[in-house]
Amino acid sequence: MVTNIARFQRSTLSTALFACAGLLCARSSWGAATTSLQMQVSLDGLSWSSNVVVNPGTVVDIRAVVSFIANNTTTIPIGLAALNMQPTISNWTPQSQLRPFANVGNNHNGGAVVFSNTTTGPYGRAIPFAATGPTTSDPYIGHTHTVSATSYLRLARTTITNWLGQGATTGSDAANNFNGAGGIVLAQKSFALRSAQDPDFSAQISDLVVFKFSVLISSSDPFNQMLVDAPEAGLLRNAATGTRAASWFTSTTDNFGNLKADLSVSTATITQIPTPGTSLGTLGTLFALGFRRRRS
Repeated sequence: MVTNIARFQRSTLSTALFACAGLLCARSSWGAATTSLQMQVSLDGLSWSSNVVVNPGTVVDIRAVVSFIANNTTTIPIGLAALNMQPTISNWTPQSQLRPFANVGNNHNGGAVVFSNTTTGPYGRAIPFAATGPTTSDPYIGHTHTVSATSYLRLARTTITNWLGQGATTGSDAANNFNGAGGIVLAQKSFALRSAQDPDFSAQISDLVVFKFSVLISSSDPFNQMLVDAPEAGLLRNAATGTRAASWFTSTTDNFGNLKADLSVSTATITQIPTPGTSLGTLGTLFALGFRRRRS
């Protein structure tokens, strides 16, 4: 297994060095490693992109895809250690629904799933990235908020009730929701600490699908553009630097994820049009608005 990881590390060096092409990378991270987190959408579970156009009553699959971007660093990790995020959807309406996903437990008791390429699921965190997970008393749920007159859906643990970046800034209460600790935890055990009962270690560091969920768009609003995001304020804060970062394992003896790579997020858009359709001129206006937004 050590030999396989070393071979994988060498073969993915070029991919990691050039994976930034076409993505928006964190401005502060040139010269240092970056973690690319892409939010993608699909209508069939097969074709994924940064935007979909739907009619009311459509099911939309959403997934989070992670890649390590080496930039100028020479350290290439052997696998993702941990990443916390709180996915959001803007312009969320009461008529739309968050569909069920594996929201309790860990790799061993239903807290993670093996993905299939269909719109029927299963949904949740990907095995082996549920080394830890919420209990039945504090599961992952969809919270609703209204911020600056915009409605949002936000995924996090039940007790993380504050909007992103709000709450106490220090102490245990900072988890709700200043430091991002209460979001969806995507973590695997280190190579050395795995037991025979644990799933295989994932050495993939590029185009890694770590989480998938699904929504039913059932709004009566005629034109509704929904932004799918993992906002910076909902990502786990690196205590040493104050930045939002993911952790990567540097070797088979690294048990803590010693490589911290600042996060850069790419968003996706769901644009709802009225049934049975709309004019070409209106669709042209919608696409002219631009479907992909981001900041570091």
